Amino acid sequence: MNGGPRASPTPFARQYTNPTERTLTQHAPGTTCSTARRPAVADVATPVVAVVIVTWNRAGAVREAIGSVLAQRGVDREALHLVVVDNASSDGTSDALAAWLRPERIARNDTPDATRPAFHTRETGHANTAGLASVTLVRNTENLGGTGGFNTGFQAVEQLLEPHAGVEFLWLLDDDATADSGALASLLRTAGEDASAGLIGSRAVDIADRQTTYETTIYYNPREGRMADTPHPGHRLEQAHQEWINAVGASRGTNRYTGVREVDVVSACSMLARWSVVCQVGYWDSRYFIYCDDADWCLRVARAGHRVLCDLDAVVYHTPWFQKLTPTRLYYAQRNAIWTMRKGLGGLPLRASTARWMLAVLRASLAAGLRRRLLHAEILRRTARDVATNRAGKLDSAEPPAEPIIQAMERLGLTGSHARVAFLCNAPEQAELARAIAANLRAGLGTRCPSLVMVARDDAGEIRLDPPAEGPITYAPRTLSRILGQWPLWKRPVRACFVLNNTNDFPLLRCRWTLHTDHRHPTACQIEADTLARRAAFLSRWLWTACRAAVYVVFAPRQRPRAPFG
Repeated sequence: MNGGPRASPTPFARQYTNPTERTLTQHAPGTTCSTARRPAVADVATPVVAVVIVTWNRAGAVREAIGSVLAQRGVDREALHLVVVDNASSDGTSDALAAWLRPERIARNDTPDATRPAFHTRETGHANTAGLASVTLVRNTENLGGTGGFNTGFQAVEQLLEPHAGVEFLWLLDDDATADSGALASLLRTAGEDASAGLIGSRAVDIADRQTTYETTIYYNPREGRMADTPHPGHRLEQAHQEWINAVGASRGTNRYTGVREVDVVSACSMLARWSVVCQVGYWDSRYFIYCDDADWCLRVARAGHRVLCDLDAVVYHTPWFQKLTPTRLYYAQRNAIWTMRKGLGGLPLRASTARWMLAVLRASLAAGLRRRLLHAEILRRTARDVATNRAGKLDSAEPPAEPIIQAMERLGLTGSHARVAFLCNAPEQAELARAIAANLRAGLGTRCPSLVMVARDDAGEIRLDPPAEGPITYAPRTLSRILGQWPLWKRPVRACFVLNNTNDFPLLRCRWTLHTDHRHPTACQIEADTLARRAAFLSRWLWTACRAAVYVVFAPRQRPRAPFG
């Protein structure tokens, strides 16, 4: 990976005089294209593109993603090579895709090292049924995550397609995303109009609400290691971004977006990359597993002198990433963000930024550990520890499996009127989930339904369960009020409590079981025992991790980008 100073190619803008005419116009540094409506996609000569999709246990979703590739208009199918990497799915994904697409080659990768795969390839001897230049199905024998999956795909392009295919671009697409029918043609047109563009991303629209754009511009603050849709003060694109916002209204929402914006980061849910840039900069950092791998790649591409652009007319429909966050996913996002930040800083700024990140993670871990979220707290603690010890790859201790709430209540003996169960709510949106769970309990258990108690923060609005239910027991968001709020539940203890959407700020002390649930799966829960002894054990581990993190902040060297292809 090349890490030299970032070049400053001349930025550009697109302006159109009529629906069929395009001219490329030079503007002052920091500007991008106009907000004028771009013309419809027209058929043009299509460069050779390798489409890489990584999937894991999403047989139905990946079929829709591939279907959106086959539905692309304005491009020549015979210029597209499809590479699907199956990350050791257990739902029959590989067999289903093989039967549907009849790929020219099926490759098995037997090594967990995605940067040095051992492909065992079988040529099928027949043409694929999709009408593409070729279809390659790669089966990993282990789940290597998004990072390892895409690295495997890159290697498949290099080893199985090149040099005879003459690949010029890679189009990366998530297996749970569907691309608009004009997305690829728009991406290729943007690449053709600006030779300095190394990576070009898409505008992301909520797949459940196709009128709402949830992601356009992404900017990176290297001193804080954070990404945002608005550039931080002093960013080289700050003025250009503000002028654009003044014209369109906001970077997200139901506004009408068109044109191209220069950014720091684009998402790999739909990303076009020049193959020559990939060969120069290298593949993804193999330590990451999932999250921030694409952001890190974008920053490396920019440091190598290439522009990163977001094509607002290349639309991809996708579930917003923040709706898919779990404690385990947050572990990868936090750990990898710290590593990414450390690649671009040195000296005192590096130590100060690392210290801020570590302090924030450890404080969040301690707060979770004291507030009925030991599972979340332990994962956050592991985040700080694994950064400090440079532990890469997959988290080795996953969350406990979810099980149906009714089944869990019966297994733990939490049925009958003698058993009391509390709902811990500190936000209005949790009330709807609590009522849904309560209705499920009453319907499923009938007369064996336990007594239900609502514990609610007093500034969270009206939060009540339908009768018959106790409470609400209210508390204020102050330490003394939280302590005094324990008294009614100390006199008449509950045997279990529900923590909703991984959020709770009430440190209920006398209660053995915590049942975690969220709005995505309101009929299932994760169970953990939460006792004073377990909290004490967590606190001792937390203190050791805090000491280890302090040593890392002071003495750890700057994280250097890894060498290309491994």
